[in-house]
Amino acid sequence: RPVPPPAALLRRQAGLAREYLALAAEHPPPVGGGGAPEAAVKSHVFKMLYCALERDDFRDLRDALADHDACRTMGDIRAGTERVADRIDRLLETSGDDLGPVQGWYGRHRKYAGSGADTPALPAVTAEERKAAARARIEAMRQGRKEGRGFARSEGEGAGFEGASVA
Repeated sequence: RPVPPPAALLRRQAGLAREYLALAAEHPPPVGGGGAPEAAVKSHVFKMLYCALERDDFRDLRDALADHDACRTMGDIRAGTERVADRIDRLLETSGDDLGPVQGWYGRHRKYAGSGADTPALPAVTAEERKAAARARIEAMRQGRKEGRGFARSEGEGAGFEGASVA
């Protein structure tokens, strides 16, 4: 699915975050094993506003929204979200649609061939090649178990394979 232009994406994310907060206020999430429902709401808001919050010119708002002591209640989260939305509006008024490239949520950590002059091209790997590599890793683990190199879980040794040397 193609990523919309940056201005449209930022507007859509701010609108979704506002709509989500209205629904969360009307239907608060239950308190789960992780703590307060506000933590879940804040987490969702961060994911909805990722495009803006990843920008350097939004770092102060990202830090303020992330601050556990300063942003604890639904009101604090709503106010932080409104500050982000207001900054988006001001940014779009001054910059228009010239905001530079924007990555989609799932593709933002990937580097694609041809996506930039300094972006290295990833080797083209077929599904069959990935399956073959996975089978080889599984077989190597099985062979290691047969040779007595099991996975070490003791606290003193940390995580790793027993008998395997770390170079």
